[in-house]
Amino acid sequence: MRLPDFTIYDLVAQTVFVLVKANDGRVVYAFMNACGLSHMDRPLNEVVGRSADELFTGRAAESVRDRQAQAWKAGQSTGYEIAIPIKDNPLWVRTRLEPVRDEAGNLAYMVGISQDISQERALEQMQAITSATVAEMEDFVSLAAHDLRSPIANVKTLADLIREDFVDMGDGKLEMLGMIEEISTRALALVSDVMAQAAAANARSDLRNFDLRALCEDILVTLDPARLHVVTVPQLHLNADYIAIQIILRNLIDNALKHSKAERTALEISVTAQGPHRIEVTVKDDGTGFADPALAFLDGGALGVDSGFGLLGIRRLVRARGGVISAVSPSSGRGAEVQFQLPGQILPNMQAVGALATTLDAAVSDGATAR
Repeated sequence: MRLPDFTIYDLVAQTVFVLVKANDGRVVYAFMNACGLSHMDRPLNEVVGRSADELFTGRAAESVRDRQAQAWKAGQSTGYEIAIPIKDNPLWVRTRLEPVRDEAGNLAYMVGISQDISQERALEQMQAITSATVAEMEDFVSLAAHDLRSPIANVKTLADLIREDFVDMGDGKLEMLGMIEEISTRALALVSDVMAQAAAANARSDLRNFDLRALCEDILVTLDPARLHVVTVPQLHLNADYIAIQIILRNLIDNALKHSKAERTALEISVTAQGPHRIEVTVKDDGTGFADPALAFLDGGALGVDSGFGLLGIRRLVRARGGVISAVSPSSGRGAEVQFQLPGQILPNMQAVGALATTLDAAVSDGATAR
């Protein structure tokens, strides 16, 4: 078969080459475009008719030769990544081979295109090193927070013991005891937030099918055991990261209930599809809402004293899973609304049921009385 003119490939800004099978059974180059020749610093006549192990050196030469031979034997689209020594420097390339057949259906030649991914590989290595360094720092912070919790708790206990039989002489020492107790209480809360943030940020991914309502019920067993609050959740099934959603919802629900000034807080959780493989979860409450620093932090601001480590962990966890998170004040002017998107799906067979929201509060039933 007479091969067509491949010079049009010279217009392509990536390496393009053509492979054919020689009479001796070797897979050899029939063409390489100008971009590829410039990388190799060779003229076309030194490439045509040669196999990969004649153009390159070392293990890479044999590996490229074998991959091309396997692709030709299979006669199917093939992709591979490999480091090729070019001018004494390794060049990482991602190559795709596509078969071209003649009118009789026989394999006539294969067209390959190679993309330089050296910078991509270097970035991956930098990210791996950075991730390892960050993990070490997080482990240190988590360990330090764990070790600090006991002595801080002891300080609070000692202050309580001193207060029991303390005689106020009007010299300000009683007020100082109160300050010690307050500082130790806040320090304990901060340490707990640090540990929660480390646990959230390092949680493993766990993609599975699960019942959202059952998940929220499990969370509320510990956060609202006496059913003092009204939490409304759609009854539907999701295919998503179970652990990530559990951690995020637990923290957001806990935050809403903990910081609400009302004895009874109404909290609504909803889920909508954002395309075929992405969901958006909204958590809305009628409490006091977020302080401005926390809102700014969720939207990408820097960590501050008022923003809390818990929100830091949530934002990092969402972003680590390829999602986004934002917080707004509802149009009603009361409470807060947090929305986060993650990869996932609402299972089709439960969408109709999901339209019927089920209230997770026994107090809503007939005869229940509000506190």
